[in-house]
Amino acid sequence: MNPRPDERSSIRMAARLDPTTRTKVDALAARFHQPRAAVLCHIMHWGLIREQTGPLDQGVSQGPVGHLYFYVGSQLHARMQQAAAAVGVKNASWLRHMVRQITIADVPPSWREEPSGERRTQQSVPFDKRHRHGMLAL
Repeated sequence: MNPRPDERSSIRMAARLDPTTRTKVDALAARFHQPRAAVLCHIMHWGLIREQTGPLDQGVSQGPVGHLYFYVGSQLHARMQQAAAAVGVKNASWLRHMVRQITIADVPPSWREEPSGERRTQQSVPFDKRHRHGMLAL
């Protein structure tokens, strides 16, 4: 028997990102050597704790919307849904707005630390790890 959705520890989510917001998520993931899922989950956490300084843009996508699938904790997902509903927008619009608003200064300090004083490059990651995580460009 499958658990009820509210009993699951995580759920699969589709982030509906336009080209601009997808590029920003990809850039943050590459800069800080984090999976896109970790970047999106951090953005969701950050969006939930920050003070809203103005009206939420309605998330009008700038170009075609693509889906980026990732797993998110069910409690975080529920809080994000509540935050989006509280300001009268859909989940995707809320998330796109937060992606547009976050800056490099808002990422966790641990992400900004360089391991052993050197920046890792894609070439320094073993081939089998790059292949497993879809980093290998064809």
